[in-house]
Amino acid sequence: MTDAREARLAVERRAFAKKLSKIVARNEKIIYCDQTTFLSNAKPQRTWMHIDHPSLLTPLNYTQLKSISVYGSISNCHSRPQYMLGTATNIVQMKAFLIKLARSLQNPFMRAKPWLVLDNHSAHHSKKLKQTLNDHFRPLFMPAYSSPFNCQELVWAHVKRAYFVKLHRRDQNFASVEAFRDFVADVLKTTPIC
Repeated sequence: MTDAREARLAVERRAFAKKLSKIVARNEKIIYCDQTTFLSNAKPQRTWMHIDHPSLLTPLNYTQLKSISVYGSISNCHSRPQYMLGTATNIVQMKAFLIKLARSLQNPFMRAKPWLVLDNHSAHHSKKLKQTLNDHFRPLFMPAYSSPFNCQELVWAHVKRAYFVKLHRRDQNFASVEAFRDFVADVLKTTPIC
């Protein structure tokens, strides 16, 4: 990255941090939203590495490589993280998650739409998603390369840590999408909320 680009990103991050801190200080409703993907059929592979180094993960069968997308949010509107499993990271499934999220927030006493903090994934800027975003939320897009601003990233770190621990045990793969859904639900129940 060039020095000029780095300087511009630093300015954008400071401006974003200032705006976000004002929203938090006013105790407004705010939702941090993100999506991540898991390989459902990965296994640890032994390699010649230092004993403390984690094993590399390789797919069990490249022809049957399946991924599971998880859409999630954490907010001061809900007591637990909200999530939805999908088959891909795309506009249709992101819209379905946002509608599910909006329905969970329906409250006649809520005066203003909640803020929705998003990264710059292409689906978040699509014309098909813009209407849903503006109808139910006040979108707040993070600057590029600024994932530390999104609290949902901490939730994904917690879930992925548990996922890799499970995969490093012998023969502990997920037999089905339902098994993976149950695993994610169990991990999210134990996710610490700040």
